[in-house]
Order: sequence, then structure tokens, then C-alpha cells
Amino acid sequence: VCLVETVMGDESSVVAAAVVVPVRATRLLPWPHRMVYQSRYANLSGVLLDAQHGDEALVLLLAELRRLGGLAGGLEVRPCWADGVLARRAMAHRQLRGIVHHDVVSDRRAVLVTRHAADQLLAMEGTSRMRQLRRHARLLSRRGTVGWRWHREGGVPAAAEAFLALEHAGWKGKQGTSLRSTPADEAFFRAMVSGFAAEGRALFVELTLDDQPIASICNLVSGRMAHGFKIGWNPAYRHYAPGLLNEIELMRGAQSAFPDIDEFDSGSMPFGYIDELWPTRRRLASVILPAGPISSAVAQAASAAWRLRRTLRPVADPAPWPR
Repeated sequence: VCLVETVMGDESSVVAAAVVVPVRATRLLPWPHRMVYQSRYANLSGVLLDAQHGDEALVLLLAELRRLGGLAGGLEVRPCWADGVLARRAMAHRQLRGIVHHDVVSDRRAVLVTRHAADQLLAMEGTSRMRQLRRHARLLSRRGTVGWRWHREGGVPAAAEAFLALEHAGWKGKQGTSLRSTPADEAFFRAMVSGFAAEGRALFVELTLDDQPIASICNLVSGRMAHGFKIGWNPAYRHYAPGLLNEIELMRGAQSAFPDIDEFDSGSMPFGYIDELWPTRRRLASVILPAGPISSAVAQAASAAWRLRRTLRPVADPAPWPR
């Protein structure tokens, strides 16, 4: 755990924080260096930086990594926003010599800009997908009263329990990948949601049938952005696409319900179901902060080689002649 502090007399203040792990090599920096730790449930990575002292803090952080790892050291951060603070500072500060690498295949993620959400939903009205979803909504309404609600200030503990049950009821539960499938993961989720909820930063949005949730999205709010963590829905209603209907209602009500949130990060991989609904994309990148000129040159060459490899798709070898 790397901390950079300012000290004035007897008082100190943290201005940067990073949790890093040693790695032997990666495709972007093919020799020993350090990478910002990312749990398997995290959709983004990064370094916490104070707005006023961020550049100085990054320089000091790299100096410490250089002391620990010699010229072979450096820091790799992935994925992070290509237009985020870390990427901008890495490129702009001459002492950092940062490299921002864009993967030409998986560098775009669907985001929902709240002020555009209603207009985007209106633009989709005539599409076959929207006609199909409206039909699902009509059929579902014959089963009971359909509603949409969210929990942020109150009701979060009950919403978290409902979410755990919905996620476990579907295919994730059958495959053993749901949070409830592993006691440690379920305990982690409860502790995380409790911590975020204490600051009003845990947000659950639910589609309900007769006041019972049949689809739920767990979001974690940071600043003016909400990050999608996981989704769950009741498989008994799968023919009505409750998960998609929940996303549609989020688009419909986002601007009025969440005026303090500018964007919703889907947290999804490219070409997922959400790409059909949320047309806005935000670029992801890997940021390399080399600890010296040698590692900088190697990282530049590795990044260029990876981009070339992705651009020039390899041709498959011809099938061998039968024996």
C-alpha cells in the first residue's frame, strides 16, 4: 500500500494512495514491474489522487517504485478512463513519461448520460427492439401491477437482500458464480454495501411486480458517477425480459430521480446486451507509468506492437492434409 503525504508541522495529509502488486510481465510491459491491484469484482482501476498535489504525488510514487524495482520498475494501471484525470496527467507531465494504450477491440464501454437518457429513449421508439420490449411490458402487466423504484437513503439493506436472492436464482446460481454461492463473496458484498450506504452511495434500482422485486441493479456512486456492479432478475419471468425493462425504466427516470449523477457506467464488456440500449460510449485505456527511460522505451514498443497485431488480424494456418 503506497501512500504519499504532505506534512506541515505535526499534521500530515494523504494526497495519493495506490494498492499495488508485483507482476513478472504483461503484454504492455514485458518485464518485472508493479500493477495497481484490481479485485475480480472491479470494473475499473486507478490511483487515488488529490486534485491539488496529484502531479507531485505521482512523481514521488514512481520514485519509490524505482527505488524498489530499479530500472525494470514501473506502474501499470488498467483499465481506467482514457479521458480521466490519471490518463491526462500521465501524458501531460514531462517527468512521468506516461503511455496511454487503447485496445482497439475492447476499449469502449457503454455509459448512460443522464441528461441525454430521455431523448435517447425517445429516439429508439420506432425500433423493433422497443416494440418487443413494450409487448413484454404489456404481457407482464397482465400478471399484476408493474412498478419501478430505487433505494439509496433508506431501504438499502432490504434491497441488498432482494438483490442477492435474484442474482442467485438465475444462471449464476446454477453455475456457482453468484455472490451467494460463496460465503466469503456474500460477506464481502454485505460489508461493501453497508459502507457505501452509510454515505448515501449505494443505489439499487428495481422493477417490481405487485410490489415484489423481479429485477434489480446494484450501483455504487463515486462523485457524480454511478458504477454498475451487478444485476439480478427472477428467472420465472425471463420471457418478459425483466432485466431489460428495468434498464428502460432507468433511462426514463434517471434525470429526474438522480440529479446529482451525471453518468451511469454500465461496467459491461463490449457487445453486451446494454450496448443495444445505451448508445453513448466512453473509452477505456491502460496507463503505463515507466520508472525509467529503459522501461519507457520497452513499454512504447510493446504498445505499438499490440496495436499492430490487433489491426492486422492474423490469418489462420491452412488445414493440414489428411494422413
